[in-house]
Amino acid sequence: LTFQEWFSAYYLVHCLYQPIKSNDHKQVLINEQLNPKYSMIIPFMAGILYDFIENKKDPDGSGLLSFWKLLHFSSFCQLSPVHQMILNMRCLDVCKADAESKFLSSQLRNCHKNLINSFKSFLIAWINFDENIGDKGCKIMCDSFDRVIKPHLSNLQDILARPDIWLCFINKKKLDKLNQTVIRRHRMIFMDILEAIASKMSEMQMDDALEFLLDKLHDENEYIHGKCVQLIEKISWKMNEKQLGDTF
Repeated sequence: LTFQEWFSAYYLVHCLYQPIKSNDHKQVLINEQLNPKYSMIIPFMAGILYDFIENKKDPDGSGLLSFWKLLHFSSFCQLSPVHQMILNMRCLDVCKADAESKFLSSQLRNCHKNLINSFKSFLIAWINFDENIGDKGCKIMCDSFDRVIKPHLSNLQDILARPDIWLCFINKKKLDKLNQTVIRRHRMIFMDILEAIASKMSEMQMDDALEFLLDKLHDENEYIHGKCVQLIEKISWKMNEKQLGDTF
């Protein structure tokens, strides 16, 4: 963030707690979601508000709850469903994708769980989409999701590393039922996701990732082969003794 963006985010957060004096925060959260100028500011606001709860400056989380309500003010939502989903997840990610902590109010925990479940449903539909049998509307949505999510993977590390979201990508029973076209697309994006969340993976996720990478190491697709080599090297520092032995 630039200093101007940092200052703007703190100013707008301040406005959330004094709604009578200023409506600037409402104008931004409701009317400026499409404005690139605010693409970094809006998620940063969520992070500030989450920190306020953690640090007990706003123990009941009223600021973050107001933030989510304004962001989802449906009458004025300017974004497509795909862009709205990614914006939601970027905001949730700076809140550590947290839907469990006891210091969050039950309202916030439920809000975050609902957002995560929506994202999970979206991912499952996207992963399972078969362009040979899917309708045109679904194809447009899935193609759009491909384009929109890739630039933001580094800003979605916590949400993508959640065990429930991880299972969407690594569930072998579901993947075995997919046709080759779907599997090919899945492999490509999964490589990018592994790269984005390498530092966040748990030991169990490392086992899953290594099994996937070693299986695809000799893939005929040069991109996938090259990515496998890069990623094995990148995550080697996190491997335990058994994982190192199995890999090298």
